[in-house]
Amino acid sequence: MSVRPWLLAVAFLGGLSACTVFPQPEPYQVYVLPSAPPEASDAAAINQSLRLETPRASRTLASTRLLVMPSEQQLSAYENARWADLAPVLVRDHLIEAFREHGRLRAVVDEESRVNARIELVSDLRAFHIEYVNGTPEARIRLDAQLIHAGRFEALATRRFEVREVSSGTSLDAVVSALGRAADELAMQLMEWSYQYIPES
Repeated sequence: MSVRPWLLAVAFLGGLSACTVFPQPEPYQVYVLPSAPPEASDAAAINQSLRLETPRASRTLASTRLLVMPSEQQLSAYENARWADLAPVLVRDHLIEAFREHGRLRAVVDEESRVNARIELVSDLRAFHIEYVNGTPEARIRLDAQLIHAGRFEALATRRFEVREVSSGTSLDAVVSALGRAADELAMQLMEWSYQYIPES
């Protein structure tokens, strides 16, 4: 009895699906930026709304890759690990949440909100990565920030912030936690600085 050609084709394709020469990609570990929100402030409220724009960043930084600098001249990325969003967006959302939890301002919004905010915080994200210093991983964040009075088109203040946090280990969980602590410290410094220049009304 002869075997029909189409049966041979089905058997061949079935064999390919069961055993393929193409390697299966490993699943990504997707990380969010950890946060320890500040306690609500008991200082006097400021009757202003703040628009906190997404930081500008280079093409390398404006990605979901979890970056690491194993040596002074080399910038790489952890394999099979990604942020849940673009790094500048993670930083923006982290800072907005800190301002809101602190509670001194009437409202804190991003650039997509239709809320009328006279004060704007614009920035450039210059560093957001893990850096090895004498063999020890450290989280490093550098942000150039500028407070602007949108109504008067006036720069109120400008400052560079740089924060470092030593990681408790070399694992992905440890370095992500270090970046979270660095972001918390950045938020506290940024708020203390901003409140000095935001007019009370």
